[in-house]
Formats: sequence, structure tokens, C-alpha cells
Amino acid sequence: MVSIPYGEVATFLALFFGLVVYVRGRRHGRLPGPSGFPIIGNLLDMTALDDPASIKQWGRKYGELTYLRVFRTPFVFINGAKAVTELLDKRSALYSDRPYLPLAGGIIGLDKLVPNTPFGERFRLERKLMGTVLNIRAVNKWEHIISKETHLLLQQLLETPDQFSEHIRRMSTALYFMTLYGYPVQGDYDPFVLLAEEFMAASSVAIRGGWLVDFIPALRYIPFLSFHRKAAAWRAKVVDWVDKPYAELRKYFESNRDCLCGAMLNPEDGPRADAKIEEHIKWIATSVYGPGSDSSAVAIKQFILALTINPDICRRAGEELDAVVGRGRLPTLADRDRLPYIEAVYREVLRWGTPIPLSVPHRLIQDDVYEGKVIPKGSWCLANIWGILHDEELYPDPFSFHPERFMQTTDAVHARLIDPETYVFGFGRRRCPGHNFAHASVWLAVACILACFEVAPIGDKEEDVPKPAFTSGAIRTPLPFACKITPRHPKVAEIIEQNTERAQE
Repeated sequence: MVSIPYGEVATFLALFFGLVVYVRGRRHGRLPGPSGFPIIGNLLDMTALDDPASIKQWGRKYGELTYLRVFRTPFVFINGAKAVTELLDKRSALYSDRPYLPLAGGIIGLDKLVPNTPFGERFRLERKLMGTVLNIRAVNKWEHIISKETHLLLQQLLETPDQFSEHIRRMSTALYFMTLYGYPVQGDYDPFVLLAEEFMAASSVAIRGGWLVDFIPALRYIPFLSFHRKAAAWRAKVVDWVDKPYAELRKYFESNRDCLCGAMLNPEDGPRADAKIEEHIKWIATSVYGPGSDSSAVAIKQFILALTINPDICRRAGEELDAVVGRGRLPTLADRDRLPYIEAVYREVLRWGTPIPLSVPHRLIQDDVYEGKVIPKGSWCLANIWGILHDEELYPDPFSFHPERFMQTTDAVHARLIDPETYVFGFGRRRCPGHNFAHASVWLAVACILACFEVAPIGDKEEDVPKPAFTSGAIRTPLPFACKITPRHPKVAEIIEQNTERAQE
């Protein structure tokens, strides 16, 4: 009988696989990052999710990629334009999955929200549905709605300029309800708007991740933990947030192909959607409203803040608008290619303000290697969009509002590298499907406000100039500030009135 030396075999295998791991580590290396603690890893470092400047400091210390571990979950923060393009764009087939969030998905029931959809069949179906109604042609179809709401904003700014923040919020909300459901918002306290705002406040906290139960799923079975009470309250509201608007606003979009729900329900090149597809449509509508309306409103507020700090921009923008558009009408999307300075102002708003400073996590589906460093399978990969758009090498003097930076390059590759739209609307296959609509609505608001108004501090003293200050969190909203908004020339009131009346016909 042959005697097998099991102990020696086990020792050999252990040494062999240990050598493989060692050689692989030597060959590829490990990603650098701050040291953590036993068991919890870098849990205490995750407060940086609310502070992209801290994540940028990691980038200075550790390079484009910074590695952290929270319990057993690996995190990779991407601070460089080169790395984010190479990984999230060029290798998007590997980086387009989403991490599963036990709190938002399994406990509250928000697993069908589009941002939470894992990479696979459901994701492809949702992209197909949205792609048919949110492509570049949709902007042309909805231009009259965008123009109408923009002109109403101008009228309100003319009448009560001190309430500019409320007017911007109204415009963004009305625009998205009209394009989603074909539904005209009924005043400041519309019940569907209140439900949508309530949903956004809750879901933005729930789906962001970082809850302890997201890293230790077994905690969901332990009673009396604080998250249970909050999750139960949110779960009870899901029907009101998702099902109620779709059911009660159905009469507005049932046969209306000029809105997103109607176009997906009754596609021009296919049969009417069945019950399965309608379930997707309902969740798509719920998913699109919040990020779209919130980020658009925030971008326009950031624009007003930038003008208040830099009132000379109004003068140069006004000169270009007078030369190209004149003072007898308002600018339209058709004028965009002929207004390079207005375009530069718009892009600088996206860069300087960075409405969404940190990307939603992308989950890596297999081990990957970047510049000799191993990125482990299952990593939550987050792009520090704010950090990239405030990189001194790409944008000299990054904290100053300087639109001319986008007019000083003729190299197409460099122009795309510094273009904020390369980063602010997401990456790869997870890029926001509504980005064409979003940037068209923000651009038109920027152009029309510059055509009609001058924005300046409320006084001539240094303390009258507001300091750029923003909230922390998923959306970077300017803190309240005061400014002076006045008509640019005597014909402004007449032009706004004419366009507002025409839009309401």
C-alpha cells in the first residue's frame, strides 16, 4: 500500500499558492491607501464621502487610485482624469455593475430604482427604453417645453428677483413633471411635487450606501437597531412615492407621446407596452425625476452665485449676445453654436460648481490591473468628480470662475479632457441617459438669464460679496446667499412678456 504524506502535500500546496500570491503581488502590486483597523478596516475614514476635498488629498498622497476596505468590502476612489477614463469609460464592461445595498434594496424595497439596477438583462432593457426617448432628437421635441419654463423663470426673476432660489426650483420641478408625465404642476404645494421631494430626501440617503447593514447584512435580523425604524417608515411610503404618481397621472400621459412615460408606453416603432414593461416605466419615471431636477436646479443656483462673485462676466456675455442675437428676442438652442462665450460660461458652471461631486459606486465584476496595481473583484469604485474638475494641472487656478479656460485650446483631445461634460454626467454604460436634455435646459437658462439681467452683490463693500459655500452630501447645493438681479436694458420687460405670452398659447 502506498502511503500518502498528507502533511507534506498540504505544506507543499500552501507554499505553492503562497508563492503564487507573493509573485502576483510583486508583479502587480497592491493599491495604496490609508491604513485601517482590524476587522472594521477603514470604516472611520468613510466620512470622506461627504468631503471630496479629503478624497482629493488622498489622491495627492497615494496617486490616482486610493484603496480602502470597510469590513470585507474593498473601495477604490478615483482621483485622476486619466484613470477614470481608462477604467470607467474604456473598460465599462467590467465596471458597470452596481453593489447590492441591503438597506435600500432588500429592506426598504428600492431595488428597482435605475441607479440600483445591477448590470445585466434588466439594465439593458431599461437603457433601451430610455434610449428611445432620451436621445438627442428628444431635445428638439421638448424644446418648446424647455423654452416655456425658462421664459416663466425670467418673468418671475423680473417681478421678485430676491426669490430667485424658489423660482429656479419651481422651473426645474415643473419642467421635469411636464416632460415625464405631461403634467402641469399645480402651484407651489402640488401634492405630487411634495411626494417627489419627500422621496428624494429619503432615497438619496438610503441608496448612497455606507449604512452598517450594507456591510454586515446579518444586522437586518437583529431587532431594535436604529436603522429599522427609519427603514420601516420609508418602506411604508414606497407605494405613495412610486405607484401613486404613475397611477394618478396616467390620464396625462396615456396617449401623449410628447412625454417620457407616454413615449415609452406607446412607442412609435413597436406595440404598446405590456404590464411587465409598464413596471419598468414606472420605476424609470421615479428614478429620473430626482437626479435630473435637483442637479439642474443646483447648477443654475451655482451659476447665479458665480455671477454674484464675478459680475464682470455679465458684461462680456451681454456683448456677445447683443452681437449675435440682438436685443429684440431671447436666445434659443439654435443659437448655441454661435455663442462660444456663453458656452464657456455654461461649462465653467458645471466645473466650478460640480453639482454631483462624487459618482454613484461602480462595482468591478472581476479582478483588474491598472498600471501594475491589482484592483480586486467586487471593489466599489467611485470617481471623485469634484477632485478631477479642480485638478490644478488640468484647470489652473481651479477655484476661480474663469470661463475663458475653455476658449484657449484648439486641440480636440485636450478639449475633451477638460470638458466637464466628460465627467459630470457619469461614465461608460452608466452615463446618464438624459444628459442631452439636462444640459440643454441648463444651457438655455444660463443664456436667457445673461441676455436679460445683470447679477451683482447687494452692495459695494467687500463683505457684500458672498463666499462660495456649499452643502455636503450627494448634491452640492450653494448655501443661501443674497444678490442683486436687475434688467440689462430697457426692453427686457417687453421681450420677456412677449415670450411668456407666446409660450402659454
